[in-house]
Amino acid sequence: GVLQLLIGGMRIGFLANFISKSVLSGFVSAAAITIAMGQVKHIVGYDMRDPFLEALYDLFAYLGDIEPYNAVMGVISMIALILIVIYNKKRQKK
Repeated sequence: GVLQLLIGGMRIGFLANFISKSVLSGFVSAAAITIAMGQVKHIVGYDMRDPFLEALYDLFAYLGDIEPYNAVMGVISMIALILIVIYNKKRQKK
Protein backbone atom coordinates (compact mmCIF):
# COMPACT_ATOMS: atom_id res chain seq x y z
CA GLY A 1 0.00 0.00 0.00
CA VAL A 2 2.77 2.43 0.90
CA LEU A 3 4.57 1.65 -2.36
CA GLN A 4 1.40 2.39 -4.32
CA LEU A 5 1.04 5.71 -2.52
CA LEU A 6 4.63 6.62 -3.37
CA ILE A 7 4.18 5.65 -7.01
CA GLY A 8 0.96 7.67 -7.20
CA GLY A 9 2.49 10.64 -5.39
CA MET A 10 5.56 10.68 -7.63
CA ARG A 11 3.33 10.29 -10.70
CA ILE A 12 5.34 7.39 -12.14
CA GLY A 13 2.37 5.10 -12.75
CA PHE A 14 2.80 5.77 -16.48
CA LEU A 15 5.64 3.22 -16.42
CA ALA A 16 2.96 0.50 -16.40
CA ASN A 17 2.22 1.50 -20.01
CA PHE A 18 5.58 0.02 -21.01
CA ILE A 19 4.80 -3.41 -19.50
CA SER A 20 2.84 -5.81 -21.69
CA LYS A 21 -0.78 -6.46 -20.84
CA SER A 22 -0.14 -10.19 -20.41
CA VAL A 23 2.54 -9.53 -17.78
CA LEU A 24 0.31 -7.08 -15.90
CA SER A 25 -2.61 -9.49 -16.12
CA GLY A 26 -0.49 -12.34 -14.74
CA PHE A 27 0.77 -10.16 -11.90
CA VAL A 28 -2.70 -9.00 -10.93
CA SER A 29 -4.08 -12.56 -11.13
CA ALA A 30 -1.28 -13.90 -8.93
CA ALA A 31 -1.88 -11.12 -6.41
CA ALA A 32 -5.60 -11.92 -6.34
CA ILE A 33 -4.94 -15.63 -5.76
CA THR A 34 -2.46 -14.85 -3.00
CA ILE A 35 -4.91 -12.54 -1.24
CA ALA A 36 -7.77 -15.04 -1.62
CA MET A 37 -5.72 -17.91 -0.17
CA GLY A 38 -4.73 -15.66 2.73
CA GLN A 39 -8.41 -15.09 3.52
CA VAL A 40 -9.57 -18.69 3.13
CA LYS A 41 -8.24 -19.59 6.58
CA HIS A 42 -10.69 -17.11 8.08
CA ILE A 43 -13.61 -18.55 6.11
CA VAL A 44 -12.91 -22.19 6.97
CA GLY A 45 -11.98 -21.40 10.57
CA TYR A 46 -8.64 -23.17 10.94
CA ASP A 47 -4.99 -22.32 10.43
CA MET A 48 -3.28 -23.30 7.22
CA ARG A 49 0.39 -23.34 6.36
CA ASP A 50 1.86 -20.42 4.44
CA PRO A 51 3.20 -21.68 1.10
CA PHE A 52 0.42 -21.72 -1.47
CA LEU A 53 0.53 -25.43 -2.33
CA GLU A 54 0.64 -26.47 1.33
CA ALA A 55 -2.30 -24.18 2.12
CA LEU A 56 -4.23 -25.64 -0.79
CA TYR A 57 -3.45 -29.15 0.48
CA ASP A 58 -4.58 -28.19 4.01
CA LEU A 59 -7.83 -26.80 2.61
CA PHE A 60 -8.81 -30.13 1.04
CA ALA A 61 -7.21 -32.41 3.63
CA TYR A 62 -9.16 -30.92 6.52
CA LEU A 63 -12.55 -30.33 4.90
CA GLY A 64 -14.23 -32.08 7.81
CA ASP A 65 -12.77 -29.56 10.28
CA ILE A 66 -14.40 -26.54 8.68
CA GLU A 67 -16.28 -24.34 11.15
CA PRO A 68 -19.83 -24.26 9.74
CA TYR A 69 -20.68 -20.79 11.08
CA ASN A 70 -17.54 -19.24 9.56
CA ALA A 71 -18.09 -21.01 6.25
CA VAL A 72 -21.74 -19.95 5.98
CA MET A 73 -20.95 -16.34 6.85
CA GLY A 74 -18.07 -16.32 4.36
CA VAL A 75 -20.20 -17.72 1.54
CA ILE A 76 -23.07 -15.32 2.30
CA SER A 77 -20.62 -12.40 2.29
CA MET A 78 -19.14 -13.45 -1.05
CA ILE A 79 -22.59 -13.86 -2.60
CA ALA A 80 -23.59 -10.43 -1.30
CA LEU A 81 -20.47 -8.85 -2.80
CA ILE A 82 -21.08 -10.52 -6.16
CA LEU A 83 -24.70 -9.37 -6.17
CA ILE A 84 -23.62 -5.81 -5.35
CA VAL A 85 -21.19 -5.82 -8.28
CA ILE A 86 -23.88 -7.16 -10.64
CA TYR A 87 -26.39 -4.57 -9.38
CA ASN A 88 -23.91 -1.72 -9.83
CA LYS A 89 -23.06 -2.84 -13.39
CA LYS A 90 -26.75 -2.95 -14.33
CA ARG A 91 -27.33 0.43 -12.69
CA GLN A 92 -24.44 2.04 -14.60
CA LYS A 93 -25.83 0.84 -17.95
CA LYS A 94 -29.07 2.77 -17.43
